[in-house]
Amino acid sequence: MEVTEESTVPDGMESPDTPYPSSEEEYFEQQLQFHRLDEPPEEDVSPERVITPEEYDEVTRECMHDQGWEVEVLEDGGVSASFPDDQRQAFNEASYICAVRYPLHPVFYEEKTEEVLSVYYEYFTGDFLECLNHYSISVDEVPSFQVFLEDYQNSGWLWRPDRGMEDQVLDETSCDRQPPDESLVEAYE
Repeated sequence: MEVTEESTVPDGMESPDTPYPSSEEEYFEQQLQFHRLDEPPEEDVSPERVITPEEYDEVTRECMHDQGWEVEVLEDGGVSASFPDDQRQAFNEASYICAVRYPLHPVFYEEKTEEVLSVYYEYFTGDFLECLNHYSISVDEVPSFQVFLEDYQNSGWLWRPDRGMEDQVLDETSCDRQPPDESLVEAYE
């Protein structure tokens, strides 16, 4: 495996159109848009605790249940619910309330700091590459940390060793494709 000083950003890739939320307020504003709400529900809601993506499905299921909605956790991740069309607004409001009560930790939605990017890089070029090699999936080149960092800062591109072979990695391995949540949270704080 060779370390490269060449950018890994695909041609034509530009900075993301949607800026990263830089505060909890901006995150909640994005949640309003995501849940197709013009304004927050009348119920006064405030965060109870931050969560990680690993907790998201179960916490959301429990929160929605507490509000009278039956939500199913899907095998591949995420949640699903069935309800009449005339209940869409009420469902979206309940979902928003859960997003506010249990927001993701900022490390998962804010622009990544150099410390957090260091955790990603160490994981991608360490444990993740070792796991891919165990399954005889080889990666020819990895960027230097400086290139990895600059690619993200200039375009939002986060190099991963499984780029272009995500389906193969998902289908043929049990490799974790992300660093452990707790490592990211620790690097953020």
